[in-house]
Amino acid sequence: MNITHRQPDELLAGVVGRLCVINGCTGEANLLQGLRLVHGLPDSTPTLHVLAEHFWSTPHQIAFGHTLLPLQRAISAHAGTKREESVVSSHVASSNISFRPKVEARSCIRCVKDAIDTDKPSYWRRVHNMHTVDWCLEHQIPLIRFPLSTFELLPADAVELHEGNLCMAPLEIAPNSVLGRYAELLRRWLNRNTAYSSIALNKVIQEGCRQRGLRFSQAGKRRLLSDLAKDVLPQDWVERFWPEIANKTQGTYIGRLDGSCKDKHVAYPGPTCALALSILFGSADEIEVRLQSAHQEEMKPSSRDPDLPLQLARRAFIDGSTLETVCLAYGIPSEKFEFWLRSVAKYWQLESGSKEEQ
Repeated sequence: MNITHRQPDELLAGVVGRLCVINGCTGEANLLQGLRLVHGLPDSTPTLHVLAEHFWSTPHQIAFGHTLLPLQRAISAHAGTKREESVVSSHVASSNISFRPKVEARSCIRCVKDAIDTDKPSYWRRVHNMHTVDWCLEHQIPLIRFPLSTFELLPADAVELHEGNLCMAPLEIAPNSVLGRYAELLRRWLNRNTAYSSIALNKVIQEGCRQRGLRFSQAGKRRLLSDLAKDVLPQDWVERFWPEIANKTQGTYIGRLDGSCKDKHVAYPGPTCALALSILFGSADEIEVRLQSAHQEEMKPSSRDPDLPLQLARRAFIDGSTLETVCLAYGIPSEKFEFWLRSVAKYWQLESGSKEEQ
């Protein structure tokens, strides 16, 4: 079968669509059946594993580079642990992972025109197909929506052959607006391959609530995050995507949003967390600095023993976590961890031999 090259941030649905057309397949199921046959894979091989084999990649790289999974897993109650790796692996192994929008294909007419003018290929981008973000972050204009069948075309061909409809983008989408910060955070998180700690997120949100005099609990007299959201978010956008906020009365607790202020060990969806942070703080850069600092602090064990983080990282590494994951989890530079492992390896060998003799 012919191979197409993947583009940065390319939505996997577009890649699959082009593969279908180039190879004369009747649909996604027919394509996957052919790929399994070509690569000698069992019929039960999950979708992402089939595509990873075809592109000489890994299922994890395909999932985090070409689907919206990074947004689903942006915040985790198991960040930095083997449990997190297990959860991610189960998502990647699933044949039912959602790698295509369910309603429509979306693109930006300016992005398409720029690609044509510079003689570059147009392609379906993940950043254009994030639910609740109906505008192009680069050009600040509404996206165009097409039928799902147009994933089998390049966006340039879709624009020429189909009469797309403009999305109803809200009026307040400038980068320094609440929704501008929200969309920028989602764009950044889309390019992450590890999750932030839910405890770290909660610390940052609670600090923002304190600064604004908001309460965390369900009962009380002070205003809630959802009250502030109703005040600062564009009414048309809230009515479409958060009707419970649009219709709420002052002081009514909206668990889907206000819960992120209270729950430390619950991983709310990435877009919900991004919205809460964007309402509370003034820039995406400030949010990222606060969140990264809180995450690193949460991952760092408190102890008088300076080698304890290294020892815990070693234990997690032995238990099966990757070197990259344990270094990120415990805030250790990978070079330092590798040097420490080499420097004490001889001692561990001697210690192991002594125990065996006993």
